[in-house]
Amino acid sequence: MLTAFAFYGGSKAAPVAASPAASSDLLNSLPPADFIFYVDSQRVMTDVMPTIFAEQPEARAKLEADLNQMKNELGFDPRMIDSVAVGFNFPASEKTRGYDFAIITRGRFDANATIDAGFASVMKKSPGMFTKQTRQYEGRAIYVMAEVVRPSANEGGKTEEVEREPGRHTMTFTALDSNTIAFGNLKSVQAIIDASMGRAKVDDELVGLAMRTPGAVVGFSGNVSQELASTFHLGNKEADNSLSSIRQIYGSLNMTGGDGEALVNLRTETAEQASHLGSILNGLKLLARIGSRRTDAERKSLETLINAVNIYAVGNEVQINLKASAQDLAPLARRF
Repeated sequence: MLTAFAFYGGSKAAPVAASPAASSDLLNSLPPADFIFYVDSQRVMTDVMPTIFAEQPEARAKLEADLNQMKNELGFDPRMIDSVAVGFNFPASEKTRGYDFAIITRGRFDANATIDAGFASVMKKSPGMFTKQTRQYEGRAIYVMAEVVRPSANEGGKTEEVEREPGRHTMTFTALDSNTIAFGNLKSVQAIIDASMGRAKVDDELVGLAMRTPGAVVGFSGNVSQELASTFHLGNKEADNSLSSIRQIYGSLNMTGGDGEALVNLRTETAEQASHLGSILNGLKLLARIGSRRTDAERKSLETLINAVNIYAVGNEVQINLKASAQDLAPLARRF
């Protein structure tokens, strides 16, 4: 359903990479979240994908064909999306299932026309299963993809169709402005609207951490609660205890020319914890080489990438850095 609800590419404007200011602006539009990330979608399409598939013309042609098919059949052209910001809130405990997410996307499309086209596409593909509900919140129209429930026949032998109330997993959409769409469940979309009005919004520190690498293709950051950290398991008590010391994570993914770089920072409470965590992660590099069902090219690529990973502790942080060429990434990228 989410795929069918992406964004109709009506404009032919040339793609422009988002500026750091635009990235920060979109992230700052998110409501409070445990984890956030930003994607410069245009750079993914214009820089990353062509570089990775430079030596795979067949794979690139298939990708273009798939995108064209989405556009023709579903009104979905990812090439018209310029940037995306996402916020996640993790369950309060292991007993709580699922998580809340809020997504804001901006691009060269008409937001209201895109939402209309998305609903029409879903209902055409799944006739009688969904209806479009319109609700008002703080003066904005919110559109809910409501599931139609068909109960068993009543005493008179008739059945009645009813619309299910929006639940945690019910997709909900609103146009924040002419070319910006917010979606998630009803609670998340209402929270996005609240943030747009200057109410509770994402933590400034998380935005700053996600923007540590200006102009990156992807930037991310998150707070790790003690409860969440305690769910990290590797099957080794010493390693699990070390992982449970992580309190924040932030970093970026970038590509310049034919070279890609990944930066991940794990922040703990003390320098001693960071030193121990760094040692554990360096030990895990050896285990990462073990795998099955990989071709010779994939194994060679994986070994090259593992060798390129540098892990070191600085103060109360563990810094993980990986630099690789598109040629190194290509064999593994074929799997996707």
